[in-house]
Order: sequence, then structure tokens, then C-alpha cells
Amino acid sequence: MNENRHGVLVHSAPQAVFPEIVAWGEASWWPRRSLMRFVRLTDGFVGAGTRYRQEVRLPFAPSWDAKVTAVTMTSITRTFLNGMFNGFETVSLRPQAEGTFVEYRMCYEIKGAANCVMWFLAFRYLHDANIRRILKNLKRFCERRDKK
Repeated sequence: MNENRHGVLVHSAPQAVFPEIVAWGEASWWPRRSLMRFVRLTDGFVGAGTRYRQEVRLPFAPSWDAKVTAVTMTSITRTFLNGMFNGFETVSLRPQAEGTFVEYRMCYEIKGAANCVMWFLAFRYLHDANIRRILKNLKRFCERRDKK
């Protein structure tokens, strides 16, 4: 499997950051211009079994279904059910002396030759930029909230 990792240090306590990583894709701090849109397909609280439709907001871009397969005291994992990827993504946190380190990790295999070409030509770059923007917004939100 391939691995894609991104992280950010948030100057906030882990217990303040954790609800925000669980709300990934649905939180008020989610970038308005994010290329990724999460549509929850199940009602109730977010936990194992919660399903989403993940849509890339570009013409003719891919979309897929994902299911939360684990929520621990420090992470949430969503497994891809169909679409261009096999694998999963995890957002986790780790306490640090200065706050909380938040890591986004995607373990994946790309399905199909056309998807491979598009991933390496454009989608990987767009994905990386989008995840950096998402983590930046999470950091900004948590740190501003804590200063109030």
C-alpha cells in the first residue's frame, strides 16, 4: 500500500482537538473552498458504521463511499468502500509539550490504470494541497477558540 501523510502542531489541548477530528468533513472550520465534500449518509453520532459519500468538487472528478471503521480516544479511521481507492484514511492526535500534533494518514492502492494516471498527473497534487489547507484551518480554528 502507498502512504500519504500530513501533520500540523495545534497549540491546543488534545481534549479540545479530538471532537474536531471526529467532525472531519462536517465541522464549521472545514474550508469553504475545499475540493473534498463529505455527505453523511447515516444519522446519529459519528462512530463505527457511520457512512459518508466523499465527493471531489471538480468536473468529472471521482467520488466514493467510506465508512468509519474505528474511533479511539485519539483517532478516527474511515475505510474506502468503492471508487478509485482501496484502503483507509486516519486522522489522529498525539499530545505534545506545545499542544497536540494532528496527523492525516491515507493508506491506499489506486484501482485502474486511468485512475493511476490521473492521480499522478493531477489528483495527488490537489489532494496534498487540500489536506494542507484543511489542517491549517483546523489549527487556526482551535487556536483562536482557545484564546477566547
